[in-house]
Amino acid sequence: MKMKNFIVSIVSFALVFCFSFPAFASEKNKQELPSNADIIVNEIISAHAGQYSLSSASDPKIVEMDQGYAVQLESLTANDETVVTTIVPYKVDENENLVNSFDFLSKINAQNQNVIKPMDTSEVPTTFVDVTLTVRTSYAHYFSLKNVANFYRHAGIEAWWSSNNSTVSVSNMRVWYDTRGELYKYPDCIDKPLSETKVQDDYFIRSSIEKSNPTKGSVYIDGNHTMPLDRVVLLTDYFNHGGLIYLKLDYTVNGKSRSDDRSYYVYSK
Repeated sequence: MKMKNFIVSIVSFALVFCFSFPAFASEKNKQELPSNADIIVNEIISAHAGQYSLSSASDPKIVEMDQGYAVQLESLTANDETVVTTIVPYKVDENENLVNSFDFLSKINAQNQNVIKPMDTSEVPTTFVDVTLTVRTSYAHYFSLKNVANFYRHAGIEAWWSSNNSTVSVSNMRVWYDTRGELYKYPDCIDKPLSETKVQDDYFIRSSIEKSNPTKGSVYIDGNHTMPLDRVVLLTDYFNHGGLIYLKLDYTVNGKSRSDDRSYYVYSK
């Protein structure tokens, strides 16, 4: 009997351990960021310098997505809203797929180190970015010292795609910006108890851009689905506050149809 209880205890502990630390498996399978990733950042910034007010933006940083990485910049508007510009870079690989540029660079690094096979000098690419999908999201962030709580207001979204590769075209572009959480009155929630300012338990809003055959370089906007200025969502934590960005591209390379989708969180306190 004691042995049976012991075995049950061990199995229970193992199950708790597995479900408590799910990140281990995903991190193991995650493509690591290449050490020379600044090559891609510099290429992107050089190509997009005319599209952004880099003097008012933060230094570009590399952010992790559910698949691959992206380059991100932040700036503030005159209304103290934060504008997050996320640039997802793609490279056309040997199979005519769009792959994340950082993953492609990792593969090139491995080939140059004889991990896969050495590359001839003529095979080493001079550029690592053939296509970019840019998503610009806006939000406002507030902190209540009285309630020791962070609040978040979902604003607008913009998106566009660019490419210097004439073999690539995009047949459909879909971008969603989702926010979900407890809704509160603003600015009441800053100085009053949360119980007095709560409006709704499970609030949800989605800004979306869905465009067939989007024109390269054209900016598409959804400014109609934004939160009222007198409402905010309680920011609980990185995964549950609801500021999720989902994007999908249906594209063609040399006449072959392909699809890519990925997601990331726009804000973390």
